[in-house]
Amino acid sequence: MTSRAATFKDALTRGRYALVGAAIERTSGCEFEACAQKSLLQPLGMRHASFLGNSGQQPYRARGYMKGKPSADLNIRDLSAGSLWASPVDLSHFVQMVFADGRYQGRQVLQPASIQEMLHPQNAGNALDLDSSIGLGWFLGTYGD
Repeated sequence: MTSRAATFKDALTRGRYALVGAAIERTSGCEFEACAQKSLLQPLGMRHASFLGNSGQQPYRARGYMKGKPSADLNIRDLSAGSLWASPVDLSHFVQMVFADGRYQGRQVLQPASIQEMLHPQNAGNALDLDSSIGLGWFLGTYGD
């Protein structure tokens, strides 16, 4: 894992995910972490995944490095905007669900339309994205070519 300076475009994207997280909290009546655990992480068997915590608390998590030295764990205020901590095995459960059109071990966790929207380019025509195709939480196609 590497660190880099955030750009204005990154801030806009994080703000959108923060709004989604706030909408989930308001409509469900529960905190984002609790909702994510109940409706996504637990059904996927992501036992070591959480939007809270740091690598000192969870030894199976990857450690970030900057210039060859361990970097400090950064907790962000808006959990829905990129603070998922998960093991590679847990992430593999999520990817299996995406590849199975929202199903995991016989259970429909996300609707197929939600998966399709995640993998659909959301930034068509945005010159600031330098021809990189971006879905909802996914870089699509090649990047940096």
